[in-house]
Amino acid sequence: MPFVEPGRLIKDLSDMRKFESSRTSARFLSFIHALNSAVCGVKLSDECFVSPLVKRLVDALATAEEWMNEYPPSQEQMRYGNTAFRSWHQHLIASSKDLMKRVL
Repeated sequence: MPFVEPGRLIKDLSDMRKFESSRTSARFLSFIHALNSAVCGVKLSDECFVSPLVKRLVDALATAEEWMNEYPPSQEQMRYGNTAFRSWHQHLIASSKDLMKRVL
């Protein structure tokens, strides 16, 4: 299956109803239920195995979070969102290949 760039497909209530009755929605809910079942009875303090891949993913997310300190929110009133987020996002895009190389 070729890559399809993500885009907004649910634009109104009828789109939402169509999605809710789709196979994708059923699979997504099944996944959520499986995640829930997997952690029933497990405490946050319990030991848990973290694979090397998951560790690298968590490290990549921590790196992206650290970049937020480099782009603190602007205190100016903005009509279309904070410009600091746009700067952070541009940095994320520019650094994404290197970040993914560390993960993979």
